[in-house]
Amino acid sequence: MEEVFKEIKGYEGAYQISNLGRVRSFLHWDRDGLDDRFLQPFNNRLGYPMVYLYTDGKPRCKKIHRLVAEAFLDNPENHPHVNHKDKDKGNYILSNLEFCTVSYNLKHSYANGRIPAWTGKKFSDEHKKKLSDMRGLSGNSRAKKAIDLSTLIIYGCGKEAAIARDIPYNTLKNELSKPKNKYKIVWLSVYETMIKEAV
Repeated sequence: MEEVFKEIKGYEGAYQISNLGRVRSFLHWDRDGLDDRFLQPFNNRLGYPMVYLYTDGKPRCKKIHRLVAEAFLDNPENHPHVNHKDKDKGNYILSNLEFCTVSYNLKHSYANGRIPAWTGKKFSDEHKKKLSDMRGLSGNSRAKKAIDLSTLIIYGCGKEAAIARDIPYNTLKNELSKPKNKYKIVWLSVYETMIKEAV
């Protein structure tokens, strides 16, 4: 496959992404002037390859598969998730990616064993133990928990999610009950309903 580069939206002139997932930076200088270099990806704790992109001296952590999809794939229906067709998070070449709905991504994850399957009226015992172990900063078992749909990280309360994502809580709390919102964070109870509908 021939490698093709495109500008990364919001970072034009500074970074490019290829259809093979290589990120090229134009922010390095050598003795001859401006020099382009390829960034070395690293995996986040969920196993997704990431890179840091800088704007105004501030780093932003970006998932490589999302950069590839946003640069090369059309998304006329504005689907929020990017799916790896072969289930391999490390395979972020263009032909392995597709935009999809939250529901489709959840179904794909269940079918391939990446997320514990919904058992009907309650989580499996193994998944319930994980949930109880992840009570979060609040320390309050009665606090309403929130889940980040893009990473599946569960937060002990809405404020914890807001702090982790650097979003004002008053802004986020109005979105938590909506299955589709721009932050992709919902109450855990909303997520449970989504799972019931998706399976």
